Amino acid sequence: GRDVVDPSANPHYNIDRAFRRTQAFAKYGWDRREVFNEPFSKAEFEKMRKIYPMYVPENTTAYGELIWLISANRSDKEAMQDLEVRHHLRYVWVFFHRIWLDKSCQKNGLVLLHNMEYVPFRSIMSLFPAELKGAIGELANGVAPMRLNKIYIMEPHWLIKLFFRFIQMFISKKMSSRFDMIGSDWPTLHKRLGGPEYLPSEIGKGGT
Repeated sequence: GRDVVDPSANPHYNIDRAFRRTQAFAKYGWDRREVFNEPFSKAEFEKMRKIYPMYVPENTTAYGELIWLISANRSDKEAMQDLEVRHHLRYVWVFFHRIWLDKSCQKNGLVLLHNMEYVPFRSIMSLFPAELKGAIGELANGVAPMRLNKIYIMEPHWLIKLFFRFIQMFISKKMSSRFDMIGSDWPTLHKRLGGPEYLPSEIGKGGT
């Protein structure tokens, strides 16, 4: 396993920071209300999920952390390039809301699983339009009201590993420590989550 601090054992929460995050999250949505106010049906959501599969499973890790799974290995690269940015943004916005309202996430934090199995380096770097990268980057950087504990990268291309070593020089030590390049060592991922039974079934071939 791994050491996880039980937040309930420490009553000192940063209420001011949490409130600022919530305000920033609400402002982000308000500033883009022309995008988010459009009706987003279940059929549209499922269509987006087939193009770029993401899931928040019902189960948490053994430590009570919420899991957000991104299956880049099962994405439809061509279809993603044909979509307008607003479709991507609305799809991601649904997940940020799901995470924000989850009690497990607010108490114990979030673990992000990113499966890059068999995805070429060029595809990863060109997967999202620049405008979308900027919008999601803004949302993830100090706006989304969540506590991100770890980002596990499975089966990354060797150039992704090299690229990450490079950007580590420019990000904080705290942020750098959140990334864990699991590679093809799935048993280690099982251990990080608390056991193989905590691995989401939606993860795809590598996790089976």
